[in-house]
Amino acid sequence: MAVANVTGASKGFGGALEESAAAVRAAHGTRVVAQPGDVGDAAHRRELVAAAGGLGGLDLLVNNAGVLGAAPLPRLEAQPLDGLRAALETNVVAVLGLVQESLPLLRASGAGTVIALSPEAAAVPAGIGTRPGPESVVPGFLHLLDRRPASGRYVAPELAGAVE
Repeated sequence: MAVANVTGASKGFGGALEESAAAVRAAHGTRVVAQPGDVGDAAHRRELVAAAGGLGGLDLLVNNAGVLGAAPLPRLEAQPLDGLRAALETNVVAVLGLVQESLPLLRASGAGTVIALSPEAAAVPAGIGTRPGPESVVPGFLHLLDRRPASGRYVAPELAGAVE
């Protein structure tokens, strides 16, 4: 049985954590362990990896946790530095920390994969409400897991066309 660690299920992509876990259990009959916490906390990252190890290993890490900071996004000249620091801690430092923590299990799986998503509405000029929902994005992720080109790099438009 494949094991995945998906962060950031408290809102946005995943909805409420327990509600999402219950929905996955009901729809797919799979085991889901919901672990609320902050990926910025090193102890929580260790707990996530330990939980995956307890389920038999780790095949997929989806870094979905993230913060955008001020919304709507201000121009850089008006960007509060504290908000930027918080965004960098969550979106870059914590993600790298979780990848580093997960590497032994991912490598041991033989097919370990990391998917990193951008936070909330980054690069969505029309606004937060215009981003695609999970039902249109997840098939693309599944395609990534099946295809696995040697370079490990994907271009979103190519991915969207592959699952239509």
